[in-house]
Amino acid sequence: MDRPSSQPLEPSAAARPRLTDQQRAAVLRAASRRVVAATRRQLADSTSVLLADVADTAVYGAFVTLKRDGRLRSCCGHIESSIPLFRALDA
Repeated sequence: MDRPSSQPLEPSAAARPRLTDQQRAAVLRAASRRVVAATRRQLADSTSVLLADVADTAVYGAFVTLKRDGRLRSCCGHIESSIPLFRALDA
């Protein structure tokens, strides 16, 4: 079946960013701080500063899911053409 031309193609495995454990931890910290700030109705710290060297890494999507007792409570994210990771988390 043909894919409509308006839908972006999935990036190849070689084009997907490879993050170290330390970089993954920075992404988790940045996303967590955004969630905490939002629930407290406070301004969030700069995501690009929290992500440091991985902030400008191009991604095709980013999702944050919140669970309570193993059950999904909330999910938000971004799927679009390639954007810097810090912008995907700020969306």
